[in-house]
Amino acid sequence: MPQVDTKRTTHPNRLAFTPFALKKLPIPKAFLNGKEKPRLAQLDYWDNSTPGFGLRVTSSGTKSWILMTRLLGQSTVKRFTIGRYAERDGAGGFTLAQARREALALKDRITMGEDPRQTEEEAKAEGLKRSAQTFRRVAEQFLEQHHPKKKKALRPTTLRRYTGLLLGPDFAPWFNRPLASITRRDVIALLTRMQGRGVGVSVNRALAVLRKLCHWAIQKDLIEHSPADHVEPPVAEEPRARHLYGSRLHNRPAELALLWNACVEVGVFGALPKMLMLTGQRLSEVAGMRFDELVDLNGSYPRWVIPGTRTKNGKEHVIPLGSMAVQIIQSIPRLIECPFVFSTTGRTPISGFSMLKTRVDRHIATIKKQQPHRYADQFKLPWRFHDLRRTFKTGLAELGITADIRDSLVNHTPQGV
Repeated sequence: MPQVDTKRTTHPNRLAFTPFALKKLPIPKAFLNGKEKPRLAQLDYWDNSTPGFGLRVTSSGTKSWILMTRLLGQSTVKRFTIGRYAERDGAGGFTLAQARREALALKDRITMGEDPRQTEEEAKAEGLKRSAQTFRRVAEQFLEQHHPKKKKALRPTTLRRYTGLLLGPDFAPWFNRPLASITRRDVIALLTRMQGRGVGVSVNRALAVLRKLCHWAIQKDLIEHSPADHVEPPVAEEPRARHLYGSRLHNRPAELALLWNACVEVGVFGALPKMLMLTGQRLSEVAGMRFDELVDLNGSYPRWVIPGTRTKNGKEHVIPLGSMAVQIIQSIPRLIECPFVFSTTGRTPISGFSMLKTRVDRHIATIKKQQPHRYADQFKLPWRFHDLRRTFKTGLAELGITADIRDSLVNHTPQGV
C-alpha cells in the first residue's frame, strides 16, 4: 500500500495504477477549519505510466479521474475532470482502462489546439439553444419561412393544410417540447394515435409534412437528425382512378351530364365545377381565377393566363377557352372592385369547397330521384372535384388527343428529353 499524507495537500503521490492498488487506496480524513467546522480533505494520486493522469480521492469517499496538462501555447497547468471512478464496467463511471483511454484522447485533442473547457461551454450553450427551439416555435417559423424552390411562398391552400396539421390537436402534446428531444418512437406513437381514432390517409400526410419540417430544421441547424427518417407511411394508398367520362369497356355510363345539370341547379357558384370540367385545371387555380388573367374574351383567341405564382410547377400556363367556357365566365355577376371571378366577400377568392360539393351532391340525388331510369347507375361511387381533372384528360384521350398535348393542357411538366 502506498504511503500517503492524510492531510489536505497537493504533493503528488505516485504509484503504478492497477485495479487492485486503486481499490486499496485509503480515504483521507476530514479536518477542522478555524471555526471548528469539518471540511472535506482530498488527495491526488498519479499514474507512473501516464503523465498527468491521476485519481482524486476525497474524505467523503468520492473518487474522480483527473488529468493535469497545459493547453497549447500556455504555460500554466490546468486540471480537467474525466469522470467518476468505477471498479468494474457498467458501474456508472470509468474503469481504469476506460479512464486511461479518455485521458489519452483528451491529450490528443489538446495537442491539436482544442480547449476542452471552451468546447464544453459551447456544447452547453448549443444545448440551451436547442432546448429553446420548441416544436411549436419551430413549426411557426417553418410555416412563415418555408417555400418550394420555384416559389416565394407556400400556396394559401397548402399553408392552410400544413397549419391545420402541425398546429392541430394531433401535434399538441409536442408543442412545449424541444424539437431535438422528439424521437422516432414519438413519431410512431403519434401516427398510431391518429390511426386509432380512425384517420385515413391523413396519417400519411401528417408524416409527409413532419418530414418537410424536420428537413427544413436541419437546413437551419436547429436539429441534427430527423426523427421522421426511416418511418414508413402507415396507411396503404392506391392511386385514384375515378373519372366521370364513362367507359364502354367497363360498361360505366358517362356522368358529366348529370353533374352539369346539378351545377345548373346550384346557381352562380355551380359555374366553378363547370369550369373544372371544361378546362381541366386544379381547383385552387380555378377558384382563384382573376379577371386580369382573362385575355381576349370577345376576340378570336380567348384564353386564360395563369401566372407562375399560382401554378404548382411555378411556370406560367396559358389555357385556350372554348365558347362555352367564355359564356360561363361572362354570365357570372362581377362584384364591384373585386378582382376575382369567383368570390363571396369581394376581397378573397371563393372557399368552402366542401359546402359547395354538398350542395351539388344534394341536387344530384334529387335529379336521380326524379329520373331514376335515366341516371340509375350514376354516382354510385364517391367523387371529388379533383376527379374532374382526371376526367378532362380521359376525355381528351378518348378524342384521340396525343399525350404531350394532354399534358400541356393541364400544365404537367414533361418527363425526360
